Amino acid sequence: YSEYWQQFFWTIWKNESFFLKSFDRIDSANNLRGVRSFLISEQAGWKVSKNFILEIHYTYIHSRSIVPDSPWRWQHRLELEGNRIFTLSSRYIITTRNRLEIRRLENEPKTSFRLRQRTWLAMPFEKPGFIQSFNMYNEVFYNLTTRRFTEDRLCPFLLTFKMSKELSMDLFFMLRMFTHNDIWHRSLVLGTQLTF
Repeated sequence: YSEYWQQFFWTIWKNESFFLKSFDRIDSANNLRGVRSFLISEQAGWKVSKNFILEIHYTYIHSRSIVPDSPWRWQHRLELEGNRIFTLSSRYIITTRNRLEIRRLENEPKTSFRLRQRTWLAMPFEKPGFIQSFNMYNEVFYNLTTRRFTEDRLCPFLLTFKMSKELSMDLFFMLRMFTHNDIWHRSLVLGTQLTF
């Protein structure tokens, strides 16, 4: 199974301590045959210190699984994050994203809870020009309601390009493994993200 993800990350407002952002994503179905998922996430954050950020998000998703004949379903999420940044040297930065999701899914009567942990390694180039940095990350999903790991997103390749003073673009490749009806599935994802 192969997917294409188009993401947009827009900084609506920010100052030294607080920010408001919007994150949007459109996912393709297998081999770019139509659309499989829409995601809209409105985000607020507080920079507690140079290396620690607290965030709260509201996210709406309308999607279907990559599993054939899966129905379209909506999902509402409240997301709470505590994110830590570690500077290893002038060229290496590790960012951890630690998220609790409180989720309501269509046709499921109970609220579910999920943890997500992403560790991201950024390697900015010594003399950045058009290409700014090389990155990689891994993100694991743990469903607190069912007490099971449900997804793993391994991204071994992400390049960040500086398009203009206010616009950058990420190009990434991801291997996504996830469960559906207790069966593990695999998907290859090619994606781009515009940040402005």
